[in-house]
Amino acid sequence: MATMAHTQNKSVVYKAKQAVLVVRIQWVIFLGMIFASIVPIIALYMLTERNLLQQEIASVDENHLIIARNLEAAIDRYTNDVASVLVLVSSDLNGFKDQETKDILDDFDIQTVALFNAEGSLENEVSFRQIST
Repeated sequence: MATMAHTQNKSVVYKAKQAVLVVRIQWVIFLGMIFASIVPIIALYMLTERNLLQQEIASVDENHLIIARNLEAAIDRYTNDVASVLVLVSSDLNGFKDQETKDILDDFDIQTVALFNAEGSLENEVSFRQIST
């Protein structure tokens, strides 16, 4: 009986070692699969993130260029309009007493118009505030 108990003991110990070995192998396989799947997922995430970041930067650059072009066109249009108004008004400084010219000057927030000669001395000056409406 002692041998039978000893044999059963060995069998139980062997089965326990075998179970521990199976559990260890299962964990090794599980962890190996996790590692094998995490590495490509992280690589794919980094590649996608980099591409999205580059696309966003390109989009922002493009939008800034569009805004800059629009701003340039608006400023150019404004300077041309102001130059035209000043040419119109400077042709006859004393003659812009009509309401339409006053409204145009008011639209451009022009309060005083002055005419200088080539030497830089003041020839004529009319203040928009001086003209009564």
